[in-house]
Amino acid sequence: MKHCTYCGKEYSDDVNACPLDGHPVQGDEASTPTLVQRKDTISPEEHKFWERMTLRQFAILLIRLQALVFLFNALLEITLLPRYLIRINPVGSNYILSSTIKLELFMLSIRIILFLAAAVLLIQRGEKILSWIVKDCVSKRDP
Repeated sequence: MKHCTYCGKEYSDDVNACPLDGHPVQGDEASTPTLVQRKDTISPEEHKFWERMTLRQFAILLIRLQALVFLFNALLEITLLPRYLIRINPVGSNYILSSTIKLELFMLSIRIILFLAAAVLLIQRGEKILSWIVKDCVSKRDP
């Protein structure tokens, strides 16, 4: 019997490479070194996952990762809110904001709302957005 040098799975003597991860298999010899898994290689389970993943699933994954970018941008914009809220000058019981600060605060709020809306849209409708994007690239057959 032979063992894979990467995952350690047993194979018959006629197999030269592991069908799961492609690494060479070696016979059971006393001088065979112990199996050492490198940090930069993926496990056989991850390898199976990536082999099964279709291009469509990968594209949807990328769209949803873009949603995370939008969420991160919204979080960055939210961290700017205290900068504007500190500028509020109390005068008696009324708060007075300059028109410039009002405009900047309004635009910041709009950016936050748009980033959050885009993230939610990409997460919930990722498949439909992908279909819409590639719709014109796919040739339609006449019946």
